Amino acid sequence: MYFLITTHRAHLFYANDAKHPVRVKGIDYVYEKTTMNTDGSYATVGGSEPMIDDPMQAISILYLHRIPSYKSKALAKSRAKELGLATWKYLEII
Repeated sequence: MYFLITTHRAHLFYANDAKHPVRVKGIDYVYEKTTMNTDGSYATVGGSEPMIDDPMQAISILYLHRIPSYKSKALAKSRAKELGLATWKYLEII
């Protein structure tokens, strides 16, 4: 699922009215994650952009704050245009 966010470094989410982006507290971000592969080995991923540490926790918090999600980028883009947003980014949470 996709969420509309600002282009700023810190993630600010667009709510249904999009008048003011919302900073949602309680979502944990990391710059590096280590996960176990199916063969038992470990892989570390990271970069300069923050990643959501716990996707399920983040989705729950976003729903509590009434931040809408979209099934596809196309639907998110359509909504962004309806809201009159000039710039935005997509945040995919799986």
